Amino acid sequence: MNEAPLKAAHVGAAEYDSVIFEAGIRALHGCDFFNVGYWHDIADKSAENIQRASRALVGLHLEQEEALGTGAPLSVLDIGCGLGATTRIFADHYGAVQVIGGNYSARQIDHARRAQPDIAFEVVDANALPFADATFDRIHAVEAAFHFEPRQTFVQEAARVLKPGGRLILTDLLYRHGIALPGCNAVRSIEDYRNRIEACGFRTLDLRDIRSDTVEPYRALLAQAGYPKMARALGHIFAYTVGVFER
Repeated sequence: MNEAPLKAAHVGAAEYDSVIFEAGIRALHGCDFFNVGYWHDIADKSAENIQRASRALVGLHLEQEEALGTGAPLSVLDIGCGLGATTRIFADHYGAVQVIGGNYSARQIDHARRAQPDIAFEVVDANALPFADATFDRIHAVEAAFHFEPRQTFVQEAARVLKPGGRLILTDLLYRHGIALPGCNAVRSIEDYRNRIEACGFRTLDLRDIRSDTVEPYRALLAQAGYPKMARALGHIFAYTVGVFER
């Protein structure tokens, strides 16, 4: 098996596509999800449960929102939507609300449109969102914001297109320098990460590290599946955060 490189948007859509569509990765995940999963309530942390864990990670976004209390949103953006499976969960949860999936990869958007034909998907640059000011009530980025170069520009764009009181909900990888991911997104600490987001006009409603329930089980699966380099690379992730930030 040829090991795919750690997914990294800074090298371009074609390279990221080569990872997400790589046969071994597709076989490991067995579905259109591509995230490390949330394994907190899953005792059997084997590949047989990776789809369940992937769904649970998306569900965590919604649980965070509901736990904090909120009015019903009217419009939702799922940025970095991948192959569309996460957007499907959001669309089903929010019902008649307008839900848009956005991704910089035309190939992934084409796949998402074919897999989920009733959902709106658009090829977009997360750092130059093609939407008017105050368009959305919610923006979700499921394990995606660390790709955007720089993440700070994306957060500024999110603040622009969110309505006052709108929320940005992120699961995100935090790392320092020395890993093959965009150096501009390296942070010193969780507090540094929080400060950078708040500097863009957000207030933090919740932010916590769930690395032990996400990165660590997935690293073990990668090693077992024949991807030791990817597993070692993920060892450089010092925190995996879930956060809710209000405009």
